[in-house]
Amino acid sequence: MINVSSIYKSFNGKDVLRGVDFNIQSGECVVVIGKSGSGKSVLLKHLLGLISPDSGFIKIDGLNLDELTYRELQRVRSKIGMVFQSGALFDSMNVYENLKIAIDRLTNLKQNQIDDRIEQCLDEVGMKETKLLMPSELSGGMKKRVGIARAISFKPDYLFYDEPTTGLDPIMSDTINKLIYKFNKKNKITTLVITHSMKTVFEIADRVLMLNNGKIYFNGSVNDIKNSKDVIISSFVNGKEILDLEYEKQ
Repeated sequence: MINVSSIYKSFNGKDVLRGVDFNIQSGECVVVIGKSGSGKSVLLKHLLGLISPDSGFIKIDGLNLDELTYRELQRVRSKIGMVFQSGALFDSMNVYENLKIAIDRLTNLKQNQIDDRIEQCLDEVGMKETKLLMPSELSGGMKKRVGIARAISFKPDYLFYDEPTTGLDPIMSDTINKLIYKFNKKNKITTLVITHSMKTVFEIADRVLMLNNGKIYFNGSVNDIKNSKDVIISSFVNGKEILDLEYEKQ
């Protein structure tokens, strides 16, 4: 379980997060949306323990991240699989080596077990034949899928995704959404997704959080956000600026 309580964060006198509160239950898939600059990336960095709040706290499995030693924080991070927007593969390593480095660092598996785990994870994302390819030989969608395979390779309790469908065509975006859904529901991995894509929201979310001006503006179900009459929410969901909506009313 993740508990975020009254998080405030400012940079150079500018408030970025202003009293953010929410919980993520075990096995839940929560999707965070919001305009650029609303605080999504800063929130994700807090959840990874990369930055500390000015006030408030974040607890993962009951542990306050800000009170942990470096070693204790690393143990918490070892429970989190992170899928980066770019895939974040090591350019000098092939696909097999990119997965192996995570497994070596975060498990005690023997070599034959590592080989089996890599085969299994690549098969799960439809990338079994790419094991010996270099990142430069992969398309953007292939890199994303390898990134997901690496994130699940050490069997984390949590999966965090940062803009998983950005830059992908509609077919590959749909593939990524299905993988996110599968690993959340089949593997029971508690999931947090940062995205601008409402299609992703509608396809995978158990619950939606909307950040606006550093605060949680909406916290509810997919149906609730679809049917909201709030002008800020509906403008984001429908991809329209508020000024455009005001013009249409005239």
